[in-house]
Amino acid sequence: MALLILGGNASALTLPDDNFVSGWIKPVKPLIYNRESLSDFNDGDAEVFLELGFQQLQVQQYKDGNAEVDLEAYEFADPNGALGIYLMKSGKETPSADVGARNTVSQTQLLAVKGKCFIQVMNYADDKKAVAIMTKLAQQALANLSATDTATVLLRLPKAQMLPGTEHIFCGPLSQQAIYRLGKGDVLQLQDKIFGAAATYADTNGNIYTLIMVPYPDAASAQAALANLQKNLDPGFQVFGKTPTGFAFKDRQAKYALVELKDGVIKLQLNLARKPSPANK
Repeated sequence: MALLILGGNASALTLPDDNFVSGWIKPVKPLIYNRESLSDFNDGDAEVFLELGFQQLQVQQYKDGNAEVDLEAYEFADPNGALGIYLMKSGKETPSADVGARNTVSQTQLLAVKGKCFIQVMNYADDKKAVAIMTKLAQQALANLSATDTATVLLRLPKAQMLPGTEHIFCGPLSQQAIYRLGKGDVLQLQDKIFGAAATYADTNGNIYTLIMVPYPDAASAQAALANLQKNLDPGFQVFGKTPTGFAFKDRQAKYALVELKDGVIKLQLNLARKPSPANK
């Protein structure tokens, strides 16, 4: 169950006070949810949030007369987890320069991520004026947070030829299989600890493919993950071109893929239109 917060918040994330904009107040105490109780609030996505390192959620209602906006402030163990959830929910971004963090804003909601925190501000009135209220609320909530999101796993992905709005971060089978199903279970041995990044690209001929990059903490864990992937790959895939550092396969949709291990990073090119040729090493 959710618990009422009776005291102040010890984290750097701030729940804005009454009159953060004149007339807007907190009519009730905020609620807090932890890893054990998150499903009481967010049953549908709770397992993915937990996989990505969710730690705590604070929910605070704000009202001005009959107008209402709610702030949901999620805290994660790692900036990659917060950014992963943001990317999963944001879709095509329409950002506001006033928020002070990566964000996307519509008339009904604002999503933002900064450091280890992801926030969602919901507007329940059909009123364009609420956009300014949501923006101010997000700005103040995130003001004291460090912008450590520049160190995320997304930096592993090349920017050239990447299609806008296709970035993903994953940390286990639930978040990874939303991108591409390689096999049953945690085939990349992420263990809810190792983050990978993915995006969609267009090559020089206009062919669309998916690139996944997974950096491992050491060479041994990377080699073990490669062996586990090959062993537990979807049995409907046709593997060929095996080398000590990779292999290729043809998937159930007759698309090709290339898997390569180099410098502790597993690189997967998926949905390739042409048959790849793995390098002999």
